[in-house]
Amino acid sequence: MAHILIIDQDPTPRATLTGLLRSEGHEVRSTDSSWQAFALCQLTAMDVVVVCLLMPGHAGEEATRLLRREFPELAILAFATRTGGEDRSEFAFWLGVNRILNKPYEPKVLLAAVRDMLGAKPQAEAPMLRR
Repeated sequence: MAHILIIDQDPTPRATLTGLLRSEGHEVRSTDSSWQAFALCQLTAMDVVVVCLLMPGHAGEEATRLLRREFPELAILAFATRTGGEDRSEFAFWLGVNRILNKPYEPKVLLAAVRDMLGAKPQAEAPMLRR
């Protein structure tokens, strides 16, 4: 069982993702706030954080910057692109994410990415090299 944190301002995808990851046996917390995400990471050693960089007001970017600075070994998976829309992939790697997925995502692809991230130690020193 892994400890996973989801950061997304939209409650519907947050709930869907929470259910999906819990069905795999993970302990999942979720929030829509970068500061609450920081507080949750201080209370519980998270194994993976899933953050949406497409949130309004740059909240996902703020959360990623803060978590990467304070928890450099944390594995961060980001939704940085939307099919037919905005693509923040390059910026996401610059922020220090370890993995990027598109929205909408295939559940099996997301679960495989999380499994892979749990099996590999994140390299905070060279985040742009990890995909």
